[in-house]
Amino acid sequence: MMGLRIGYVTGPAEPMFHIKKLRYCVALCPSNLGQVAALAALDCPQEESDRLYREFRQRLEMLYLGISQISGVICVRPQGAFYAFPNMKWFGLSSMDLAIRLIEEAGVMTLPGTEFGPYGEGYLRLSVCAKRDQLEMGIDRLIKFAKDFSRG
Repeated sequence: MMGLRIGYVTGPAEPMFHIKKLRYCVALCPSNLGQVAALAALDCPQEESDRLYREFRQRLEMLYLGISQISGVICVRPQGAFYAFPNMKWFGLSSMDLAIRLIEEAGVMTLPGTEFGPYGEGYLRLSVCAKRDQLEMGIDRLIKFAKDFSRG
């Protein structure tokens, strides 16, 4: 439930005790909106959940294959999220500078890897949460930006 910061975890009592203490340090409780959305998600028919899962898997594969075409870019195939986190160090720009140039020059919105800590430098987070046609356009623009950049 992206952005709502809600979920659950189960496990043996001893680790759960410590996880619960850590959770209290991060957030006391989920928002009202998050709680209502979680209840609705639990009531979602399985066939609808399956349809959404397949759609996001297809989008993720499309994104992965698209960025894998870019020479010098390294990306591990995503397995459990709707994001890719490619290594973009080939561009020779900081994550922030690359993200800004992609917005300004290609019309592609990304998130600099440094938003996830110092080890994210040189990476970008790319999401598949846009509509399929928007995702295709973003991939095409990213590939064109990389080609133009290498000629540059």
